[in-house]
Amino acid sequence: MSPENNKICKINTAQCPICKDFVSGIHYGVQTCESCKSFFKRAISFDKSSTFQCLQIHNKGKCRLSPFRRNCKFCRFHKCIKAGMLPNLVRIKKERGGRAAIYVKTKLF
Repeated sequence: MSPENNKICKINTAQCPICKDFVSGIHYGVQTCESCKSFFKRAISFDKSSTFQCLQIHNKGKCRLSPFRRNCKFCRFHKCIKAGMLPNLVRIKKERGGRAAIYVKTKLF
């Protein structure tokens, strides 16, 4: 058998910095899972982030997020921002152009 046939497939075990689920790729500048990517996109696209309120009364902003429990939108959105997700990378209202055009606009290179 040649060494090419013995290649081992690597499984991505990186964790999403927001909810600790498995990472699916780089989204809005940060490696995140699909659900956090979609949540962030909806929060920015529909301009809902200003209406989010923390679910905890006495310990605001300290909700624990996990792949099974992501129900505090306030804490989840703030964790997205803290992790480095960039709101200006979200295309709004079917803006044309691919990733390269957006990255050049925001000067990430």
